[in-house]
Amino acid sequence: MAKNVAGEDLRRFIDRIEDRRAAKKEIAEEEKLIFAELKAAGFSPARVRDVLKIRATKPADYAEAEAMLDMYRSALGMLAETPLFRHVGLMSVDITARESVIEAFKALVPANGDITINMGAGPSVFGVTKPGQRGQRM
Repeated sequence: MAKNVAGEDLRRFIDRIEDRRAAKKEIAEEEKLIFAELKAAGFSPARVRDVLKIRATKPADYAEAEAMLDMYRSALGMLAETPLFRHVGLMSVDITARESVIEAFKALVPANGDITINMGAGPSVFGVTKPGQRGQRM
C-alpha cells in the first residue's frame, strides 16, 4: 500500500514539473515574438538583452562590475581614455565625480612633491600643504 501512495505522490510532483516546463516553453515562445517585433521596429535585440540584464542587477553590483571591466579594458589598451580621465571629464558636470577625483589625486601626491593638472579654467596643483598632509593648492 505504501508503494501506491508514494507512486501517487511522485506522479503529482512529475505532473507539476511538466506543467511548469510547458508554461516556460510558452513564455519563451512569446518572448521570441516580442524580440522579433522590437527588431522589426529597429531596435537591437542584443542591446535590449544587455539592458534587461543590467536592470536585473543590483545597482551597486553593476557599478562594481563596470568599474572592473573598465580597469581590465584599460589594462589591455581597449579604452580611448583611462577610467580616471573619464571621471575627470565628468568633473565639470558632476560634483560627486569631481570630489572623488580630487581625493584620488591627493592620495597620489608624493611626499616631497606635487602634481599639476590643467583642467579648463587653469591648473590645479595637488601637493604637500603642511608636513605630512596632502591637499589641493591653487
